[in-house]
Amino acid sequence: MRKHEKRICNQFTASVRESGISRPSDRVANYPDSTQHQLTLPHFCLAGLQMKKTRTTRLSAVFLPWVCMFSLLAYAVVCKANQDGIKSDIRSVIELQLDAFARGDATTAYAQASPTIQTLFPTEDIFMMMVRSGYAALIAPRRVEFLELFYDQASPVYRVGIESPDGTRWMAFYRMAAQPDRSWRIAGCVLTIISGQSV
Repeated sequence: MRKHEKRICNQFTASVRESGISRPSDRVANYPDSTQHQLTLPHFCLAGLQMKKTRTTRLSAVFLPWVCMFSLLAYAVVCKANQDGIKSDIRSVIELQLDAFARGDATTAYAQASPTIQTLFPTEDIFMMMVRSGYAALIAPRRVEFLELFYDQASPVYRVGIESPDGTRWMAFYRMAAQPDRSWRIAGCVLTIISGQSV
């Protein structure tokens, strides 16, 4: 850094001398009683460098807030896009299982369950027996409405409105589990009837 400043000073000194500015010894000779203007050429160089640094500092103070704001905005956009992607992927898994239930495709429906669920219900037949006995509303529902995705204990949960074949309205809370291949599987479903109705 010091070598760079010295080189700038030398260049500045040469240009000043070429322009005809008198040397410090000449000024002292012409004005023997004056001490106000006895600045050497290195002083001019240092003053110029200081002005440059000051200007750079001011520019940084002006542009830094805008750079920070732009960075935060870009981060928010990326997060929003990532969240939308997760929401779409999870919805696809739930839709695939509901469609499999409606078609009687036990293999596809079972494949959307997480490894934990598959451990609890080790075969497709056992899994479908559980669904028919406790989750009949999910088999060929009249209407399905995907409402919101939220997080509970760091796990995504999709709230889905269900209208069963008999017209009863339910709220299904699908808890999802991320897999090593970055896909999603259904780790559980809590099915509650909407208040004011009876099964």
